[in-house]
Amino acid sequence: MNCLASKRVCLYWFAGITSWEEVRMDLFPQIYGRKHSAYPKINIIYNLLYDWGLYPDVEVLQQTAFPRIFADYDEALSYLKSTLDCSGQDHEAMMHNYIEDRWRREDGRLVMEDGTVYVKLSWRPEMSAKMSG
Repeated sequence: MNCLASKRVCLYWFAGITSWEEVRMDLFPQIYGRKHSAYPKINIIYNLLYDWGLYPDVEVLQQTAFPRIFADYDEALSYLKSTLDCSGQDHEAMMHNYIEDRWRREDGRLVMEDGTVYVKLSWRPEMSAKMSG
């Protein structure tokens, strides 16, 4: 990216736990008997750039939540099964309880709130000695 950009490089990524990771972290132990680890976040990218001699601007983006809205319970259950790679019926009762406990109903639909924090890293494309060598 740095080599191809002419004016500025902008990179958007996540900070903290994303809404879909939260679901996995909550339910993986019950389904698979192990915890689900979060994916790398913006701090890793920032530190790599820093190590390469690039010092990006960091902007935490406000009001970027994207709640998931499901038309009905079946659509919500299908989403959970897909997210958890769990196609059978063995865990449907547990998933049903999760939906009822964590998501809200609005006008007959189910809403999964999104507390995901998004960040923008940006910098002028300058080559560092480590990147070119």
